[in-house]
Amino acid sequence: MKSLKNHISLILALFAILFAVQIFFVSERTVSSYEKSLHNSYSIIVLAKTPIDENKFLNRHKIIKELEQISAEKMLSQFKDELSATNIGLLKSSLPKFYRLRLTHYPTPKEISALSYRLEAQKNIIRVESFSKTHNRIHRMLLLLNQIHIFFALSIIVIAVLLIIKEMSIWHYEHQNRMSIMSLFGAPMWLRSAVLYKIALIDAFFSTLFTSMLFIALGENEQLNSYLNAILETDIDLLLPLDALKLLSIAVVTSILLASLVIFRQKERV
Repeated sequence: MKSLKNHISLILALFAILFAVQIFFVSERTVSSYEKSLHNSYSIIVLAKTPIDENKFLNRHKIIKELEQISAEKMLSQFKDELSATNIGLLKSSLPKFYRLRLTHYPTPKEISALSYRLEAQKNIIRVESFSKTHNRIHRMLLLLNQIHIFFALSIIVIAVLLIIKEMSIWHYEHQNRMSIMSLFGAPMWLRSAVLYKIALIDAFFSTLFTSMLFIALGENEQLNSYLNAILETDIDLLLPLDALKLLSIAVVTSILLASLVIFRQKERV
């Protein structure tokens, strides 16, 4: 019964680490997906005196992926009943050229500021509208979300690691007599500690299994999915096959390292 209790304690500690890591994976995908959505919808508006040579313009500004001219026909069509065709033609020729710039990636505030400065320095450019205030506010929100989930994950991992070390120490003390007898017969350290490593590997497997099952169940929850889709406006995979392999690798490596740490600490005391 006591052995089962220790197993459960170790599995729960590993589960806490894997849960925090998976939350980090999901958060990373969520932020990345949101940035991609923002990137697809974000653009800069430029007013130019004369038509812009697209090839030269794109070669000069590598961050710009696409240059699209905005037609003034829709705006001028509003005056077709009030102005003659000649006047509309004169008005059209006097208007500046409107362009929409799409970028290669979702930019940082510094990149927006630098690009705006370079564009405004061109004699042909009349005005640049980068919507910097809105962009900076969204960018700060993304950074804050990233920092929050990193802090959350690290906090849980630190607490869980301390719990695992404690549980490993308990297991080591329980098997100390057996290890001492094996030591008298000349058994190497790895063989004396085989039970501890076996426990670590078994618990790593079960903690990964339970974590994966939890996120699979959450992923199949329609109410949760509809709630996330309403907020994020995109589908987010809570658990990918690669995630499960990563979690298993993290659990195994963590367990082996902490088991080894406890064993060598006890060895130094002997």
